[in-house]
Amino acid sequence: MGLGPTQFEVFEMERDYSKWFVKYHVDLDAIVTAFPQMVRSYLDPRDMNYYAFSMLSLVREDNQGESLLVLHLPGVSCSRRRQRVIALNLSNMNLQGKISPHIGNLSFLAILNLRNNSFHGQLPEAIDRLRRLREINLRYNHLEGNIPVSLSQCLRLQLIFFGSNGFQGNIPKEIGNLHNLEILLLVENSLTGTIPLTIFNISTLQVFDIQENSLVGGIPTNICHKLPRLEFLYLSSNPLGGPFPASLCECASLRELYVIENYFTGSIPKDIGCLSNLEHLDLARNPLNGKIPPSVGNLSRIPLAIFNLSSAGVISFMNNSLSGNIPELPDLSFPNLVNLNLQGNLFNGKIPSFISNASKLTLLELSHNSFSGSVPMTLGKLRFLQTLNLQKNQLNHEPSKTELDFFTSLTECRELKNLVIGSNHLNGVLPNSIGNLSTSLELFSADVTQIKGSLPISIGNLSNLMALELAGQ
Repeated sequence: MGLGPTQFEVFEMERDYSKWFVKYHVDLDAIVTAFPQMVRSYLDPRDMNYYAFSMLSLVREDNQGESLLVLHLPGVSCSRRRQRVIALNLSNMNLQGKISPHIGNLSFLAILNLRNNSFHGQLPEAIDRLRRLREINLRYNHLEGNIPVSLSQCLRLQLIFFGSNGFQGNIPKEIGNLHNLEILLLVENSLTGTIPLTIFNISTLQVFDIQENSLVGGIPTNICHKLPRLEFLYLSSNPLGGPFPASLCECASLRELYVIENYFTGSIPKDIGCLSNLEHLDLARNPLNGKIPPSVGNLSRIPLAIFNLSSAGVISFMNNSLSGNIPELPDLSFPNLVNLNLQGNLFNGKIPSFISNASKLTLLELSHNSFSGSVPMTLGKLRFLQTLNLQKNQLNHEPSKTELDFFTSLTECRELKNLVIGSNHLNGVLPNSIGNLSTSLELFSADVTQIKGSLPISIGNLSNLMALELAGQ
């Protein structure tokens, strides 16, 4: 699946190479032999420059006797003093074929960006001759085979983008020798085996993305002690397992944590709330368990830790086995929270009213739990709410009231598109105010809720309603 562009990926896509663009004195032999298709695509056969390349007729020699050609080629950048190729930014050029071993002849190359082309075959071992290489971006190609061990000889590497290819086999343990590495992106490949422990010795690492591979085993429980600068950790869609890391508090810079669809076990770390910079947290579809104790004063409790993530934009624990009730914590606020997903757990007790403090919330997903009591009237404060899913809980209605008055409060949610409350024990009458719900409402599902009385005529005001589900009353 892969995530959409994260902040570091936007940086990758929008990096400014303009400072490298000077006079294009190109190392002719290396460019022609390594990327002949790129040269052909930018030279017209009717142009004398085309024959200059093919016949090597318009060359001059520098003071070291090396053949150079003065030529303007998009994406080729040279050093100002020695006029050697230092950067190739050939992304999005519709290039294809194999990456030639002659790439190793560009010994001054610092940046190699072949992103979003159609290169296939293996990455040549000659890559180890690029000892000045700092950035290599091969994302969105069709490369395959093993990641060459020789890559570990490029000791200046800071950024590796190998995502969305067909690389196979194990991650070379020798990558752990790249002590300047900041970004390691291997998402969407066919990598197998375990994650080499040597990678967790790269103390400079800020982004580690291995999503959508077939990697097994676990990760060190002290991962944050070893990677203190980690900001983005993506482990989703692998069969990784073992205990969930307990030392996350040491990842003080962590901003995004995605561990979807793995086999991590145990409970959510009690100190996860100390991650003050965390913006996205998604632990969905793991066999995590544990209760949420009711005592507010106990600092080891999971709920206080989770809901102290005031910077978080996404909190998801979907399809785990978390249990217990969520205590009422009225002083908590979530100024940045957009999505809260607790679907498919064993939570019980009342829906806490402090959720309404998340004023930017657009998705509230609490379905398939055991929440009880009435639907909080305070949900009407969520003015930007688009999806509210409370189905398959044990919610009920106050016997002293005839109408389901929470619908009246929801009329304040003017962005509401999906309202799903089926399989509860509401046992009340739909109020006329249901016709005042957002005109953006497209889905209203209230199957098997024991709703009484007739359907208000005012429901006809919901002009964009596409699905109305009221079966099983």
